[in-house]
Amino acid sequence: MVAWEHKTETSTGHAVIIAKAPVAGPEGSWMVEVYDSTSSPHGDDSRAQVLDTTGRRSGLGHGVMVFIADPATGAITGLRWSRKAKAITVPIAAGRPTS
Repeated sequence: MVAWEHKTETSTGHAVIIAKAPVAGPEGSWMVEVYDSTSSPHGDDSRAQVLDTTGRRSGLGHGVMVFIADPATGAITGLRWSRKAKAITVPIAAGRPTS
């Protein structure tokens, strides 16, 4: 699970569940398939439900995001909502369940 705080007029942050192993990209970026619930679909998104008020897809689904890691430490330092989205730097927490 990965979570972050990103306060805007319409958001306080987000959390996703990692669906598959990350795939290395350029300059410390990692393409990751994630599961989440959002009204702003990711790249290659599966959401089919359309919201009546906005015409946007919404609900539980999966898509591809990009996480950016510090090359020296491996710490996640930012993200892109999809492969082509603008990168943002935010505090990010990541963890995995153990027995």
